[in-house]
Amino acid sequence: MIRYFASHKTASNLLMLLIVVLGLMTLPKLTRETFPRNKLDEVVVSVIYPGASALDVETNICLPIENAIEGISGIDDVECRAYENRAITIVSKFEDTNFSRLLMDVKTKVDAIKTFPELVEKPIVEKLNPNDPVASIALVSPMPLPELRHLSENIRDEIRQNVGLKLVTLQGFSQSQLRIELDESILRALSLSVQNITDIISRQNISMPTGNLEGANFQINIRVENEKRSALELGKTFIKKGINGKEIRLFDIATITNQFEIDEELIYFNNKPAIILKIEKSRGEDSIVILNKINKFIKRKNQEFPDGTSLTLTNDKASIVQDRLDLISKNGLQGLILVVVVLYFFFGLNFAIWVSMGLPVSFLGGLFFMKYCGVTINMLSLVGLLLGIGLLMDDAIVLSENIASHSRKGHSPLDSAVKGAKQVFNGVMSSFLTTVIMFGGLAFLDGNIGRVLRAMPIVLILILSVSLIEGFLILPNHLAHSLEKEQKISWIRKIFMNYFDKLKDFWVNILLSFALTYRYLFMSGVIVAFFFSISLLVNGTIKFQALPTIEGNNITARLLMPQGVSLQLAKLRVKQIIDGLDQVGLEHKKKYSITESLIENVMIEHSVNLDVDEKGPHVATISVDLLSSEVRKMSINEIIASWKLNIGEIYDVSELTIKEPVFGPGGTPIHVRFIGKDLSELSKISGEMKYWLRRIEGVRNVMDDLRKSKDEISLTLKPGALILGVDAKLIAIQLRAAFLGIVADEVSILEKNYEISVQINNKDKTSLSQLKNFFILNNQGKKIPLLELVNFKVGKSFSKITRVDGQRTVNVTADVDTRKANVMEILQLAKKEVFTILEKKYPDIKIVLEGEIKSSAETGSSMRRAFGLGLLGVFILLSLQFGGFLEPLIVIMAIPLALIGVLFGHVFMGYDFSMPSALGFISLAGIVVNDSILLVEFIHLYWKESKDLIESIKAAVDSRFRAIFLTSLTTIAGTAPLLLEKSVQVQILTPLVISLIFGMLSATLLILLVIPCLYAILNDFSLLKKADA
Repeated sequence: MIRYFASHKTASNLLMLLIVVLGLMTLPKLTRETFPRNKLDEVVVSVIYPGASALDVETNICLPIENAIEGISGIDDVECRAYENRAITIVSKFEDTNFSRLLMDVKTKVDAIKTFPELVEKPIVEKLNPNDPVASIALVSPMPLPELRHLSENIRDEIRQNVGLKLVTLQGFSQSQLRIELDESILRALSLSVQNITDIISRQNISMPTGNLEGANFQINIRVENEKRSALELGKTFIKKGINGKEIRLFDIATITNQFEIDEELIYFNNKPAIILKIEKSRGEDSIVILNKINKFIKRKNQEFPDGTSLTLTNDKASIVQDRLDLISKNGLQGLILVVVVLYFFFGLNFAIWVSMGLPVSFLGGLFFMKYCGVTINMLSLVGLLLGIGLLMDDAIVLSENIASHSRKGHSPLDSAVKGAKQVFNGVMSSFLTTVIMFGGLAFLDGNIGRVLRAMPIVLILILSVSLIEGFLILPNHLAHSLEKEQKISWIRKIFMNYFDKLKDFWVNILLSFALTYRYLFMSGVIVAFFFSISLLVNGTIKFQALPTIEGNNITARLLMPQGVSLQLAKLRVKQIIDGLDQVGLEHKKKYSITESLIENVMIEHSVNLDVDEKGPHVATISVDLLSSEVRKMSINEIIASWKLNIGEIYDVSELTIKEPVFGPGGTPIHVRFIGKDLSELSKISGEMKYWLRRIEGVRNVMDDLRKSKDEISLTLKPGALILGVDAKLIAIQLRAAFLGIVADEVSILEKNYEISVQINNKDKTSLSQLKNFFILNNQGKKIPLLELVNFKVGKSFSKITRVDGQRTVNVTADVDTRKANVMEILQLAKKEVFTILEKKYPDIKIVLEGEIKSSAETGSSMRRAFGLGLLGVFILLSLQFGGFLEPLIVIMAIPLALIGVLFGHVFMGYDFSMPSALGFISLAGIVVNDSILLVEFIHLYWKESKDLIESIKAAVDSRFRAIFLTSLTTIAGTAPLLLEKSVQVQILTPLVISLIFGMLSATLLILLVIPCLYAILNDFSLLKKADA
């Protein structure tokens, strides 16, 4: 096969062309994103229970759902969040669980629940967050909100139909209503209740088919059409006859308005009322393609709109994806150029070009297979391509060196290519298998972080597989043609080769000779250096961080005030927060003399706070679009710190968090979960934990998820209530209808759904005395004041209760400014200072660490397991290859030596050790093992021909020095641009590159010294024999 392709005039080029074409055809179809999707699919069960407290929701909704789905296979954990009026249950699965089957099983079990209270709405069981956000469009206009809504709906429909983006939702208004507000005094005079009025409206507001008239030659539909679709028509609804016989209509006793259900669901964009069109994508769609369509649409529509009406892109999540991928691509191209330059100095231009051509061919072939392995183009997969440079060059250099060696011995170009390729085939295959063994386990890492990092080893294995085809079926043909042309050595190459030969002589004759002469002293020094480098990690000199922070261009401030505050007060507090932000922008412009504004857009959403997942006038979210991180001079952490400082203290605010909108794959930096039965104890322990965390410098946005509600009035029946013809259910129904409101009907007006809502007007429900004097109609229609029927008790309860796996919990979370604090150190300090005290003080409470620490522990554990299994696999493979156990141990000994350079590199560059650092270290193993195998083989080869082991070792090092040095140099050259890149967008990859470059440096130096010394020491103890070779 090798001879056929090497000798055929077109076969190699056709194969190369096929691989290139397949890769180029696949490239546009690959989805682009910053990180691979890391979170597993989850099932969410949403249940509405109008008017219920969180405790009622917990008892009547959460417990039945937990009991119903208990026992379904494949469930990892179940979290139920009980709020006022609703419950959200999230069901998480194990990674190997079939999601469609799980969704069906959960839906079947929930639908079968018969114990829900009568007023509970039908549960909705669906996939949680199936789509990813791309960007939003802010529609701003001076027109009234109803007209603005109509315009936004037309724009949404145009985007769906003409632009082809289906996942477009509107934000900035609530459900449309025809609201009927009744006067309580008139109802009392007429002996009617809100429920009576609702029943009257429902009976008269009818649109219903009733059958057909059929004759010999005709058929006519019959329909009762009495549905009222406007406030005016509804007002004419007949209620009853008055004392004087006059008809009483609805407009006589009520105020009817066309409005939105929730007044406080408002959005302001740059201080102007707005409606937001949120654009999302499904998993298979490309966010950058979608963004380009959005930008073209905005540009066209803004040219059509009148003055004052405009569309603005905001919350852009896609542009930064393009920026990050462009940065890595740019650095990758720079690395490729450096690799070609390095190869030129060693092989000449023709050889260098054909050897380096293996890189793009292998990359394009890998891209073709990436599509069918579910791998996207993201930061990790692109880095996988960059890491492949060293591994690909390792094999290509071995192959090229051997072919060149045969040529120098006088063989013809074709024979040199064929014999050279065949001679190293077994060694390259062994090298390939050891690499696959080392990286194979990393393709199955656990945890959210692990699922992100998987992309890199998968890509590496794919391109290495393609490189085998390129290396043995394409490259020999090209090198054979290259050898046919006599190449002149340029003067610059002569100078370089002269200095390189001097370096090799110095290494072999001086450094290696010295190390072999004083091998015990030298190995002692290496061992000391190894343990010293480990101590840097153990004693905290090098800190651990799950994932490095990565700069974005968006931040949010989320406001939480006590329940019951007015919208006007919330607006005042929002203004105070915005004033603080404006001050940050002014300081940035003044300090750094930058003409561009730091603050590009500000969006205010009232009645929204994702941290607490609540609605109402007491919550609000401020979303800020910042100047690009490549232009601005302040980091996200600096902006947040300055913003908080300029806001100052706001004493009537419960919580104010300022942060980036989403966390990275690692999750919340600090997340402590307390599990117990007593809510008051959980509230106390979370308070003490929050107090302790707030004292730690660098910790911010400390909060918990156990919410105290507004004051609650509990009503209990008096002993004589039943005698008066009133029971608890009758009272509850009439109070709910009056104070919460009740939907009498739902009608369609101009293709919009409107609820007809009935309740008493706001002025009749402003005080406790009005509640006490509210009349109840008993079963005989007699009016009885509420205070004669029930006892009143005022107290406080909880507005949110969280349950995990059937147990009540409270979650304390916090962010960490990594410039000032380290998550691992904070939690270790917490274990010493606070956890032990809390466990003694609250013995019934269990403490569990979640978030970043849990995710990194899961991924770290699977990474260690994969690394251990990889070493075992390599040991077994090498034992079979060498026919013994000592040689594989010598080869594997070279792997931990790379850790010396890895750890010292992190100290030198000032970076914490992280998961990407560990992945970079493990990535080194393939190259290190390959170089070590070939060095050991050459020592055996020369020892067979010589009696002196020391001279054989020197000869082997002299022979392999060029290839090992070149492999290391190309690996470093290919990734060096990323290390030198100053952009904050690639900082998450810098620890990985530090591990590669500094680890490669130390491993290369030590491989060429330590393995020879180990051989000499083993021989001193007569543990090696020539027969073993």
